[in-house]
Amino acid sequence: DIGAGTSELAVFKEGDLIHLVVFPIGSANITSDIAIGLKTDVDIAEAIKIKLGNCAFKGNDKKEKIEIEGEEPLIFSQKALTRIITARISEIFGEVQKELKKISKQNLLPSGVVLAGGGAKLPRIVELAKKELKLPCRIGKISYFPELEEELSYATVCGLVLRGSESEGKGDWERRGFFSSGFAGKIKKIFKNFLP
Repeated sequence: DIGAGTSELAVFKEGDLIHLVVFPIGSANITSDIAIGLKTDVDIAEAIKIKLGNCAFKGNDKKEKIEIEGEEPLIFSQKALTRIITARISEIFGEVQKELKKISKQNLLPSGVVLAGGGAKLPRIVELAKKELKLPCRIGKISYFPELEEELSYATVCGLVLRGSESEGKGDWERRGFFSSGFAGKIKKIFKNFLP
């Protein structure tokens, strides 16, 4: 789970959690790296990351031009931007590899890796994860919340809601229809206030 301020690794074996660790690196670090590398402010760096960010450089190294109100336009190459992003994501995956090695699971997860969190939305992150971790990899989806399936930033919150409902013994939420699209929309509105 690549969040804004931290990234979390949870390793499961036959449905049981066997290892959990939190790294103090997240997608906010990528934004800071872009701001420093392109000599711009954090808000513009975040917009660049969302609009043009990528984890693997392919094709022609075209120059991007971002118009900034009241300032000179920002001009940078796609290759340079990808290099900045890839360095930080590779650092996160490097930390994951170290942890997997500690528990003797390096290259030994038959179900592979499931990426979640807002940082997992970066294009071509799956390719980079497969290369760095040498494991099958896919992007996760949020279950039971119809409007939030693709909103990876809410993965942890939705998981906690489901976990809490299980501990309360509420049963099969999908069958009951508790997490209808209206309910998911309300959760999305509430948590949008807390996300950057």
